[in-house]
Amino acid sequence: MADHGAGGDHELAINSKDQLTMVEQHQADQQANDLVFEDEKHLSRTLQALNMMRKNRRFCDVVLHVGSIEIHAHRAVLASASPYLFELFSADDETKGSARENIITYKLNGVFDKNAFEKLVDYAYTARLEVPSQHVRNVYLAARQLKMEKVVQECSEYLIRSLDEKNCIEIRALPGINRNHALVTKLDAFIAEEFTKVYKSPVISSLQCARIEVLNQTREEMCLVASDSLCRLVLAWIRQHWEDEEPPARLEALTEKTHLLYLAMDNSLQDCSELPTGDVSDTEIVQDYKKLSIKKKAQINAKNRRKGPLQPAKPRILMYSREISGNERLEAEAEKEWKLIASTKAH
Repeated sequence: MADHGAGGDHELAINSKDQLTMVEQHQADQQANDLVFEDEKHLSRTLQALNMMRKNRRFCDVVLHVGSIEIHAHRAVLASASPYLFELFSADDETKGSARENIITYKLNGVFDKNAFEKLVDYAYTARLEVPSQHVRNVYLAARQLKMEKVVQECSEYLIRSLDEKNCIEIRALPGINRNHALVTKLDAFIAEEFTKVYKSPVISSLQCARIEVLNQTREEMCLVASDSLCRLVLAWIRQHWEDEEPPARLEALTEKTHLLYLAMDNSLQDCSELPTGDVSDTEIVQDYKKLSIKKKAQINAKNRRKGPLQPAKPRILMYSREISGNERLEAEAEKEWKLIASTKAH
């Protein structure tokens, strides 16, 4: 601040920084006299009140149909807990704008387990997740679809803690689980380490089995084969076989007989039914196998013709519907992962 005088006249100049400091000091003094109160229980009471209103169906603006039940709720609460539902509701707002109904109905039939979905709605309103052990897998799947990452993480850690030789295969087979890399890494490590026990579990014996024999020229050649390398070659052959077959016949063609394979010059496994007649490996056993393969293939083709028009292996499922249209689809089936986790000698 400066004071300049000339001929008895005075001019007052104020520095802008000084002025700003004075204003800030004035605001600070005023705020020091303001009433400031923070209710630490307000958030929990608000959630409790919202949950009570949900249960009494007060001020609800969305109805979700899951299986045979309908869930009345508040869109703002669900959207704050689930990024997926936030996107769903936002898309509907953009489409309808001011013409949106007071209460919107969404159908989630065929996508979620109803008990799991109810648990997640309860969690959105209470911040508490309480799930019986037998329902954790379904809650995990529902939370993953709803993009509720904290719940996904907690369910994943629970599943890892509860791993044993009886349940590890079923957990590993959960749809879309290969996208959870941290969980899959721990699962695969457990299965590989405990595979001698896992192999004897009832779950393994209940799986459909592909029986494959690999033709070796000599006993010495058979002894030189590394089991893991051979298993990877077999897995590559199964994958090619699976992709070449039409969906209705895939599994049956793979499991209906013992497949006899040979190692081709390019180090890939090929079906012995494709061995040229007169080849050194075209033994009597191989010739009998060729006849059996032709017969089995004809039986499968005849059975599929009798079934009439082919239907999709699994129906396409609409993630949601407003009784009008639904452009978004949940994956009909999880992407397949072709990976050797462990191997052991069968007895």
